[in-house]
Amino acid sequence: MSEYATFLDHCKFYLDNKPSMFLNNDKNKVSLVISRLRGRAATWAHALRRTNPANPTFLSWFQFRALMNSLFEDTYYLEQIHHDFHALKQKGSARNFSIEFKTFASILQLNEGTMISEYKEKLKDTVQQGIAYTTGITSFELLVAKSIEIDQVLYKIAKASAKKDESHAQKPISRDSTPSQSKNSSSPSHSKHSTQQNASAPRSAPHPSHPHGPLSQEERARREANHLCMYCGDGDHQIQDCPRLRSAVKKGHAKPHHTVSSVSPVPASSTTIVVPPPMGNPPPQDSKRQDH
Repeated sequence: MSEYATFLDHCKFYLDNKPSMFLNNDKNKVSLVISRLRGRAATWAHALRRTNPANPTFLSWFQFRALMNSLFEDTYYLEQIHHDFHALKQKGSARNFSIEFKTFASILQLNEGTMISEYKEKLKDTVQQGIAYTTGITSFELLVAKSIEIDQVLYKIAKASAKKDESHAQKPISRDSTPSQSKNSSSPSHSKHSTQQNASAPRSAPHPSHPHGPLSQEERARREANHLCMYCGDGDHQIQDCPRLRSAVKKGHAKPHHTVSSVSPVPASSTTIVVPPPMGNPPPQDSKRQDH
């Protein structure tokens, strides 16, 4: 609806609700309308009144309204209304659509049958399908009420489905597992390989490749009490079977002071490897170097 037509409707509503003041008094009607004008329309009316305060137009509501119509009425108003009504389709809720539809129907003064057929055609396809399965619709108002009911049901179904999909997409990882555990458990070969590596790995920390240093009194006592290797501290073997000692001897990091058997890859009959004894516990007085 155009701004001018809306303004006239507001004025008419006010005048009809004040019959004691405006029923048979055109001068009061014109004065009220002039007082509510704004912009170019107000400038025109006040200029007309200043030019000729006794102008008979101000004494006749019919003449004053006709003069305003000639200046401000939209001559293409009804044509635009028809165009907008033809393009009308339900895009949001059925409730909002019904209000917009009724506004056009009132302006165009559509009859009951035309309103029913046009309303059905302009609904969303899903709501139209729901209406098609509905019986007992005998009036336009009943049709509107049923369309709103169907539209709300469809909206709730779509909302619940979207929420369900979102919860599946954002499902959290179980507290009993971690991403790394899930990745490892998905590959049996990887899990088996990791288990073998853990089983074969030494329980003590890896030693540097520099020469083996002397042990403190405390460390020596700890290794003896726990039956650990006196060279590397591992609990899986003793010093005579120590692979790190064997490697250190080959690299020249261990010096022959204390006899240790079976630490060299060569036969024991041809070579005997010796390493210095731990500090803090001197070798027995009767220990002698073994020569071959």
